[in-house]
Order: sequence, then structure tokens, then C-alpha cells
Amino acid sequence: MDINRFEEFIVLADCLNYSKAASLLYLTQPVLSRHIHELEDLLGAQLFIRNTHRVTLTPVGELAAEELGNAMEAYHKAMRNIKLATVKTPPSPAPPQRMRSMNEPMGDNSISISPDSIFADASGLVPMWVVIILSTRPAWTSRPGP
Repeated sequence: MDINRFEEFIVLADCLNYSKAASLLYLTQPVLSRHIHELEDLLGAQLFIRNTHRVTLTPVGELAAEELGNAMEAYHKAMRNIKLATVKTPPSPAPPQRMRSMNEPMGDNSISISPDSIFADASGLVPMWVVIILSTRPAWTSRPGP
């Protein structure tokens, strides 16, 4: 049984109106009706009393609404927890290594990245790079001699 059928049942049990429930679920009324009949067949019990003016839950339907409602809350909670636990976290940083300074010309500016320009947050997992602009002169410019 598709878990969505349980969600559909719970929405209909809350609304007690096929048209409104079908609209909330983005289904047509005949499709929702067919799904509810399939669920009733699976459970071997009538869940709703339907007439031309009203839809009400049977005693079994009331029990099913409570039990399936609790089960769906537990399902959604479990899915949230699992997704939170499987969120990709950055890998642990490699052991610190000395990085030699390097200068790269960038247009009319030169930059330097040195070992002191690497930082991590308190957990040590999120590296941040700090770039220090050393000069606005091109890297190839030399200082005038004495």
C-alpha cells in the first residue's frame, strides 16, 4: 500500500468532504474516492459513512484516523531525523601542513596567500581563506634602486 493513501485518508478524515479533500490533495474527487475504497478493501472495513449530504467516520474509521495519524506523524518525524543525519558534512580537515607563501599577479594587483591566512571555526571543520592584498603595483614592478 502506498503511504500516500494513508495521507489521503487522514486529510479526508479531517475535512469530511471529498471535494475539499481532493482539492487539498491535488487529486480529482473520483481518484480520491477510488483510493479510499482501496484502503477500505485492504483493511476489510468501511471507514466512512457516505450519503448525498454528509460524510462521517465509522467507529473503525475514527480508530484508523487516530492510529494512522499517529503513524504518519512518526513516519514524518523519522524521515526528518534521517535526512538531518544524512546531510553531507564537510570531511575532517587534513592534518595541518605548512604551505609556502605564493604571490600571483592579478591585473594591476598582487595577492599573497600564506599559512597564516588559513583559519577554521571552533569545530575545525570549516576552512576559511583570507586573502591579503599586499600591493596595488603589478607583481613585476621592482623597487627603485638606491
